[in-house]
Amino acid sequence: MLKKIRAMIHLFELDNVKEAFNDLGIKEMTVSKVQELAVQKGQPMFFRGKKQTSDFQPEIRFEVVVEQEMAEKVIAIIQMADSRRKVGDGKIFIQPIETSVRIEPALAGATLV
Repeated sequence: MLKKIRAMIHLFELDNVKEAFNDLGIKEMTVSKVQELAVQKGQPMFFRGKKQTSDFQPEIRFEVVVEQEMAEKVIAIIQMADSRRKVGDGKIFIQPIETSVRIEPALAGATLV
């Protein structure tokens, strides 16, 4: 059984997570820069000389699909990425994956994984 783990973390935590994943043998993941609408206010920023605060927080969202046995290790790595442990440090979502289809050249055909 496969699990998809999607996490929202701070940008500065990504390198730690990536290194730890590499040590586990996880070489593939999808990473996106996102803006999260958060309860806590965002970072103050300046636009045309005026201070503005946004409710949106810049975050990194990444997704990785692993075997069920590896899922707990992956979750622990993500939780340990930020030792500050403050509200708004991130979220982790875990979903079961029923089927995975690899996209390959037409001669090889698609195979179920």
